[in-house]
Amino acid sequence: MADFSEHHPLVQRMRQPDLSRLMKRLVMWIGRGTPVVGKLVLARPSPSERRAIASLSGCPAVDTQSVTVDLDALNAIATREGHFTSLAEFIEAVHGRPIRAETVHRNQLRRSWDELWQSAIARPCGGSEVKRWLAQSRIKTWIRRLAGEDLEQCRLLLAHLFAVLERLPLQVPMPLTQLAAEMCGDSHALDRDSSLGRLTARALAALQRRPPAHSAAEIRILWADVGIVLDELSATVLVLNLPALPGSALGDVLYRMRQAGDPVRLTFRQLRSNALCEFDVAGAAEVFVCENPAVVAAAADRWGANCRPLVCVEGQPNLAAERLLHMLVARDVSLHYHGDFDWGGIRIAAHLWKRFRFTPWRFTRDDYVQAPPGRTLSGPQIATPWDDRLAPAMQAGAVVVHEEAVMEHLIADLRPVSSVAAGLKSCGTPAARSSRD
Repeated sequence: MADFSEHHPLVQRMRQPDLSRLMKRLVMWIGRGTPVVGKLVLARPSPSERRAIASLSGCPAVDTQSVTVDLDALNAIATREGHFTSLAEFIEAVHGRPIRAETVHRNQLRRSWDELWQSAIARPCGGSEVKRWLAQSRIKTWIRRLAGEDLEQCRLLLAHLFAVLERLPLQVPMPLTQLAAEMCGDSHALDRDSSLGRLTARALAALQRRPPAHSAAEIRILWADVGIVLDELSATVLVLNLPALPGSALGDVLYRMRQAGDPVRLTFRQLRSNALCEFDVAGAAEVFVCENPAVVAAAADRWGANCRPLVCVEGQPNLAAERLLHMLVARDVSLHYHGDFDWGGIRIAAHLWKRFRFTPWRFTRDDYVQAPPGRTLSGPQIATPWDDRLAPAMQAGAVVVHEEAVMEHLIADLRPVSSVAAGLKSCGTPAARSSRD
């Protein structure tokens, strides 16, 4: 029987650091099943490596650009006096564990990783953007590191990722913590600093064809685009005189502010937790929607409590704005939208058209050509499905028209309507209304 003792002199000698490069080459040969016979050449040996190999083989150290190791001679040294049956057995003793079994396990593990990536890339969710993203070697390496190089942990991480992506986008926005609890059983599973949160944010960036998000604001936008709100209080929407009835927390707030004729900001949290807020659709079946807060301020100054209901999306609508518009549309309120006549404004309007099918409010081709021109319009043309003639007219006119340029017309449209004013007076205060009920 061969002596595999950790204290065997020949084993200890072969484990010296200056022979580590030789050992790695021999372990690689044995792992591949290559016969350890013939010659092995080590290029550019250090002086200490050259001396250690010479001492092992019993040959003088020669100062050359490479060292040739006679494996047959090394085999004779290893098997001398019956210590080891072969050079391969000796190298395994030095290595400390069976090399071929280790190589088989490594190859099996590599095949398992390859199968995991192939299965991930074949998943239908996310489309071609996510497939291309997952196929990148650097992304695979990064995901493996996220999973701690643990195959099963990576499999679970990807399973959660795909489950989340298949759920998105949402038609009705919800908080990130709620999504995480429903999909992963842990309300913090998708937090920004968690492995799954980081992975999902990168996948969403690929899905939306954006660069990876690094700041909190960039990450908030990624999630918002698929209907997820990270902070229920930071997402707000500006409104004026929304026709809400008292009787709920949100309804009371809107009712009081409408009596005062003052604009108010509503948070996503208020809108989510007060989904049962009743709107006085009979009194005001139409709500006007604008892009810029200056319109709201001017309307409040001009008409006060009698101004027609107005919502401001303030540029790209956040989840609070979308939540409110969804609540209104669900209650058969008709939306009338106006925005800036530039490609950024058209992009916002196209998004709202896709979601809510508004009626254009001074936002057609005829309105554009009649408006006072502003600065030069630049950028690629964007379709205007609410009026197919508008986009070509803007491309031809090549000028921008901001809402402020047509402010007087917009404010005039928001002038009091007798039925609205009468309806407000007839309601009285919440206490009076309650006593009549």
